[in-house]
Formats: sequence, structure tokens, C-alpha cells
Amino acid sequence: MSGYRSERAESDALAMVNRLTGRNTRTDVHPREVRSAVRRPASAEQIEAVRGYLRTRAWRRGAQRTADRYGVSRSTLWRLLWTEHVSPKLVAAVAAEVGASTWALLQAAERLHPPSGAAWANRARPCLTPADRQTIELLCHTPLATVDEMAALTRLPANTLRERLARLAKRGLADARPHRLQLLGVRTQRRFFSSREGIVALASGQRAGIERLLRLYPVSRQWFRVLAERLDAVAALYRVASIIAALDMSDAPVVVTHCRTGPYDLLLRLPSGGTVGLVRQGPMLTNAGLRYRIRTIERMDATERPLLTLILTESEQDMRRVLRAIADPSAHTETLVAVTGDVIAVGVGGERRVWQQGGYGFASTPTLAPDVPLSTIVAHAHWLAEAYPSLSRAPMQQPVNASRADLPDPAEQLAQAPSLRLSRTEKRALDLLAGRPFCSPAQLAGLMDGVSERRANQLLRALRKQSLVQREELGYLCSDAGLTALARRDRAAVGPTLDRWTPLRDEEGYIGSLVQTAANQHRHQAGVTEFCARISAEAARSPEHELLDLLPTQRSQISYEHQWTRYPLYPDASFQLRAHDDWHWCLVEFERRATTPRRSPSACAPTDATSRATTSGPTTEGNCPWCSSCSRRSGPNPPSSTPPSRSALPPS
Repeated sequence: MSGYRSERAESDALAMVNRLTGRNTRTDVHPREVRSAVRRPASAEQIEAVRGYLRTRAWRRGAQRTADRYGVSRSTLWRLLWTEHVSPKLVAAVAAEVGASTWALLQAAERLHPPSGAAWANRARPCLTPADRQTIELLCHTPLATVDEMAALTRLPANTLRERLARLAKRGLADARPHRLQLLGVRTQRRFFSSREGIVALASGQRAGIERLLRLYPVSRQWFRVLAERLDAVAALYRVASIIAALDMSDAPVVVTHCRTGPYDLLLRLPSGGTVGLVRQGPMLTNAGLRYRIRTIERMDATERPLLTLILTESEQDMRRVLRAIADPSAHTETLVAVTGDVIAVGVGGERRVWQQGGYGFASTPTLAPDVPLSTIVAHAHWLAEAYPSLSRAPMQQPVNASRADLPDPAEQLAQAPSLRLSRTEKRALDLLAGRPFCSPAQLAGLMDGVSERRANQLLRALRKQSLVQREELGYLCSDAGLTALARRDRAAVGPTLDRWTPLRDEEGYIGSLVQTAANQHRHQAGVTEFCARISAEAARSPEHELLDLLPTQRSQISYEHQWTRYPLYPDASFQLRAHDDWHWCLVEFERRATTPRRSPSACAPTDATSRATTSGPTTEGNCPWCSSCSRRSGPNPPSSTPPSRSALPPS
């Protein structure tokens, strides 16, 4: 067996040498060299020399070209460069091409270095002024941020930043891309980033400086891939971070740190030294995934955890579940929850109370009653930093030296990002199809506030052209590419997401569990979607009505406690409806079979139990499991001239 392996290794190495040489560059490669390189284990000095040569070659000519040159995968090359793993075939190929001696390998690495004579010393490089250097470093700190967001974080005038960025863009040191997101408004926003030439110019063309920048800031090729996938989420986090920075009274800048892994999405270092962590829950992140991130934060050491944790949810229904998940009383002053849309809508000037503290205890059901403005949270963070100086400077996430960091190609990487290629309406249509499979064009038009069916067909055609949506016999649904893009945007696991929603089929039906369930109950699914589409279109046309948080089935689950018993509800859909300045919480239950006088009461029994739980008992504060200002507890709300706050909507 060992002889067979030795012969196979020799043949593989010989074939690699033949591919490398091509009988053109070197004709004196003898099979004896290959056999000796494979049979005799390389010494530690020779391995280090090979590693140094490959690092220099990968830095000068690219990792992918180096891996292709020696006929190995990019991961094999990376393991040899940055771990203790040694590939005998790769070492044999390098030794056969360059030489087996350490001196020959060092000489080959020196030849790859740029010349140190007058030609290299007099090479034209972009001369950076201190202002330009500061601006490029700011772009490395916060890539893909807008001018207003960078101005709020750095305390610099927005017009000054625009002039600097325009000057850098003319020199090819910075670039920008248009970005569209419904959450941030109807206007297209330009997001700036540093180009490859800007990173090299900031490091003065030195190899050590470039590697330091790639590992210190999120500007490597790997980081740009992550930021391009999460750009819609990063844009919302940037906006919240800029609002927090604007509410801070200090003149010092706010430091932003992106998190590639871990429970947090973004960390903010305030001028006082306190750290605020932001956690975002997107539509594709399941409740179990969010609870796991919350439990990870709770298990973190006090010296590693930020002073405050701000959790941003997609809807008030998600906000209720988060408040129930953070029941630990010790988190009452450290963790706050709010809806992302409410925080962005309030902005800097408003003092609306949209944040609510967690930690109500494990035995109680928290009510939805936001009572904390963002300005109070920022002031509280400064007070905590002064009161607990040993905990105020929680260490920010540091880059790992063993992680791969290559020079980026931002223009090429961002060109294929769905977050930049799709419009606002296309992104909204993709989100709707992700939660409601087998949707028809007419139903999609109704869900999008009653647009024409022709417009819905245009959106579906554009999404199908980009392979994000596919058409089935029962209707339209997201493809694997669309589901993967949405899952990576919301930091959800791609594998479990595809297990639930993939439209691929086998001999037994759809592989996705939820897609197969919807296909088995197609008439039920079509009825629920049709009702939601009609009420969405009618509410959009009526000036006296407004519809909020129209959630699909998998995001409408509700559970509450009454007399030490937990009651779950599984409605087909849920939404909040404003009718004549009164907000009502509505649950949709579509029944095709339990429609007789004898079967209807049993089907509606869980909802009736909810009604009895909210109306029975003493009418004390917090008795209602929905909201402390519920109309069932204290009677109908008095009429008001202004619509109530979205975060304190009284359910019906």
C-alpha cells in the first residue's frame, strides 16, 4: 500500500512539473528530482523558505494565479502560507521549478521583490496630503458609508468630505456606487469606498503596510465580499450608528467596528470609552437563531461584553419575542429593543420613545410599552463608562493574523452584488416572495400596495433574469440564489434556510419542507395570500386606513402566559390596521373545512382563550399580555387628533 502511495505521489508531482514547465521554461527537470523531493521529507528551513517564496509570489502576482501556477487549490496554498499544514506535492513543485536549496528559494523570492534602485525610488506615486490620508483612512474604517453618515461619525462637515472624496475619485483612489433601500427613503444614496490604489497609497506602497491595513480594517477581498452580501443590513446599521453619534455631545469621533462573526453586527466606541453593540434581526433570521445570539451575549464575560446592547427587530411581533427571550433581570439596564424602522423614522431631532428595556423576569409576560428615547440611552452609556471605568473599554474585535487577507477588487466584487443591482421595489418583491411561496402576479401586485399587475410582471421578469426567482406550476417563489442572498444579508444559516425554502424537487416532491407544506395545502396558502393582497391594496387606496407589519405565517406565531399556563397561537397571518385614528391588532385564520356552526368554535378556541385572558382578572397595570395601554383593560382609548405612536399600538 505504501509503495502504491509513493508511486502515485511521484506521478502526481511529475505531472505537476510537466504542467509547470510545459517543456518551454525548463527542460532539465528530471524525474529523479521529483522522486527525491517527494520521498525525502523537506527540512524545516526548506519549508520556511518555500513558504516565504510563495508568500512573496502571492503578494506580487495574486493568490489565485500562484495557486493555478502550481496546480493546487487556493485553500491548499492558504493552508501552507498561514498554518502548519505542509503539502508535499506543492513543496515538490516549487523545489522542481525554483530549486531545492534554501539559497535558491531565497534568491527567487528576492527577484520577485521590487527593485530598490533609483528606478523604483523615483517611481511616480500619488502624493497624499494629510487631509487625503485622513479621508482614505476614514473610508477604510467605514467602507460603503454615505457622506452624511461619515460626517456624523467623524464630526467633519459633510461638504468638506464631499470635496475630498471628489478629489480622490478623480485620482482613482476612491469610488462610489449607488444604493437603494426602502427603509432609508426613496432617494438613491451613494456609498463610498477606497479603491485598491487608495489602499496601496495609504500604505506608501510598502508590503508590510498593506498587510497591516488589510488585517486592521475591513477592506480585504474577503471583507468586501461579506460587506457586499450584507450591504442592505450594513446600511441600516450605519444609519442607526450615525443617529447615535449625532446625539453624542462630544466633539471626538465615534469609532465603528464591523463584526464578521459573533453575536454582534456592529460595535460603536463612544468618545467616553463606552462600547455599544448593535444586533439586527432580519426577516430571514429565525427566532431560534436570534435566541442563540442573545444567549451567547449573556455568556460573555463582563470585560468582553459591551456596556449596552441594542437589538433592532424587523417588526413589533419580533420585538415581543425578543423581550420574552431577554428575561434575565440582570439585563434590565444593559439590553434594549426597538423596531429598526421606528429608530430610523424618528432620526436625530425626535424624542419619541421607541426603545424598551428587557429583563422583566422569567415568570412574567412582558408587555409592549416602549418608554426610553435614544438620547437617554446615549447619556446612560456615558454614565456607565464613568461609573465603571474598568468595564467601559470593552475590547473591540481584533483581526486574526491567520485569517486570509488579499488585496480587494471592489469594482468587480460590487458589480455582482444583488444589494446594488436590485432596485427598491425589486428588493421588496423578493422579500415578499421569500415569505409567501407560490404567489401569483396579481397577488404580488396587491401585496405591494396595489400596484398594477403589469408592474408586478415587470418585477418578476427582472428577478427571473437575475436567477433570483423561478416560476413553478403553482406560482412564483424564490430560487436558491435568491434565498442564499437573503440569508447572507440577514446573517442566517444558508443550509437550514435552503432546507426549509428550496424549490428543488425530487421524486417525492419539493425538498424544502415549508415549500412542500405550502404545495400540499395550495388552496389554503392561496386563500391566505389572496386575503392579505386584497386588504393591503384596499388599505393603500384608503386615506383613512393604514396597514403595518403584514407578516406571513412563519413569522406570526404568538404565545402568552395566563395563570401559569402558556398558550400558543399559530395564525395564518398578522398585521396592524389603523381605522379612523384607532389602531387594531389583527390575526388571520383561514378555514376551508371548519366552517360549520359546530366546528367553528373549536377552531377559534385558542383565540377565544386569548380574549378571556386579556379581559378577565383585575384591571391592573400590565395585566394585558399585549400592551399596557390595551383597550380591553381600560376601555376604548379617547380620540386624539394625531395618530398614536407605532410602538404603542392598542390591539383589538
